[in-house]
Amino acid sequence: MIAMPASAGRSPVDDDLALETRIATIGYRLARGAQARCAVPEKMSGLILHDIGGYAQSDRAAIAKSLGLGDGFGVRAVVANGAAARAGVRAGDEIVAIDGGDLTGFARDAIGAAASFDRTERMVDYLAGALARGPVTIGIRRDGQALSLTLAGDAGCAARFAVAIEDGVNARADGRYIAVTSGLARLASRDDALAFAMAHEMAHILLGHVAARRAARDRVDVRAQELAADRLAVAIMADAGFAPAAAIPLLEAVSRGRIDWLDRDHPATAVRIAALRAVLAGDGSGVQHIGDDETGRRQ
Repeated sequence: MIAMPASAGRSPVDDDLALETRIATIGYRLARGAQARCAVPEKMSGLILHDIGGYAQSDRAAIAKSLGLGDGFGVRAVVANGAAARAGVRAGDEIVAIDGGDLTGFARDAIGAAASFDRTERMVDYLAGALARGPVTIGIRRDGQALSLTLAGDAGCAARFAVAIEDGVNARADGRYIAVTSGLARLASRDDALAFAMAHEMAHILLGHVAARRAARDRVDVRAQELAADRLAVAIMADAGFAPAAAIPLLEAVSRGRIDWLDRDHPATAVRIAALRAVLAGDGSGVQHIGDDETGRRQ
């Protein structure tokens, strides 16, 4: 998992980096915790990256000067205790090589006049592929000095997280990305609560719901899918060391505020809360095995 800058068309410099890092950190923990539930885990770096192409052409000279960003890939932040942090990568570093291969000319065709994340996204894919083969040597430019660091990825579910700068309270998954709105992050002030919303979207991916809705939208029982995603979400939370019970106050806040996190096809919030209370009460064994049979793994 490598976190992405916020919504398309918005310069990463304008985003709330603290929020972006918070979501990346929660997502990293969830992805690591859920690795046994994934058909194909990937190696994660814990990097939040950007490049000069992510800024409008008119701003690039000023950005390059203020951030010291050249033709490589800048490190906006690193996930605490993640692979990159353990390797010694720091915010403000610029990655200029992987295993001796120069990155300053990498995917230059993706840089246009308008701000675009395309080049960094291609770098994210390239790095994930390299880490899948084993540890990599990354060339770093830091304060004018060249450094070489060894980066070994952490195994986790292939999930990428993005911040959407929106007042609405929402999270959504498209099968590749999980987007969390800034409005939802404000409402879920506790990390455990935000972890539930993010784990719920991850559960949709793991359970194949996104693909099922695309294939047969009119024939899918969305309410059943939502309840199944809730059940698996609290299991993923437990796997990652979050408190599953934090799901309840978040849903209660959604209910009190009549917030449209859910559309009309979703179960009523009261139904979700009641179902989760029953799951969490269980038989005294907590949530250790919740959802194991629903993914066909961890049995």
